[in-house]
Amino acid sequence: MILPQRQLAKIGMNEKAIDNNSSSGILILILPIAILIVFLFATWRIILALLLFSVGLNLWQQYQWQKWSQQVDPLFYNLIQHNQGSITPLDLAMKANFSAATAKRYLESKAHEFGAQCRNYESQDPIYYFMTASILGSILDDSEPVRSLPQSQHTEQLALSEESIATPSAPDSEAPENLEASDEAASDSSALIQSDLAKRLDVHSSTIYKRRDDADFSEWTKTRDPEGIAWAYDPETRLFSPLVLEAR
Repeated sequence: MILPQRQLAKIGMNEKAIDNNSSSGILILILPIAILIVFLFATWRIILALLLFSVGLNLWQQYQWQKWSQQVDPLFYNLIQHNQGSITPLDLAMKANFSAATAKRYLESKAHEFGAQCRNYESQDPIYYFMTASILGSILDDSEPVRSLPQSQHTEQLALSEESIATPSAPDSEAPENLEASDEAASDSSALIQSDLAKRLDVHSSTIYKRRDDADFSEWTKTRDPEGIAWAYDPETRLFSPLVLEAR
């Protein structure tokens, strides 16, 4: 079948239009690439210089930080020894006289380096706990419960028991003393070791170890105890007893 001359001419014009559109699309893609190549070729020295300057500045800042950290390390180790392993950014900032942000950055780097624990409290600075061998040994020693009383206390309790059996009932005036004795016995029976008290107060065991000899230890435990009970530390038995009598 032979097509008319007019249709052949129309088909040729369509093919030519398609070729022109394809060429225009290729030029649109090539033009930005060409401009980018020309820009890089003209400015590659400047780009390379900026890149080298950025890398060099970063290395210089890391070197300065490491050099500064080496100067702060002795002070940091002294605080760790003095505070029984616990330290806050405020402690370090006050001792070394620099900003809290710098102190926090330094403690975070040390915590990552030594695998220390960080605990955050509401409306307080985070506390970092660094465990040394001596601190861990002290905590384990204090966590051991004392199962038996000294021989003198056994003898004294046995004598009191025999005397109470042989002696008739005391007058009413002595009743408060017997009540106080029973309260003390109840208090001793509810004494806790360091690790159990730490769980009850929701704090770390090293925090109890650090604060147990403070004058406001009982008031501090009362504010953290779920039942509002104040606790006192007995260095002889290494136990923590509730202050039942003082609460009355």
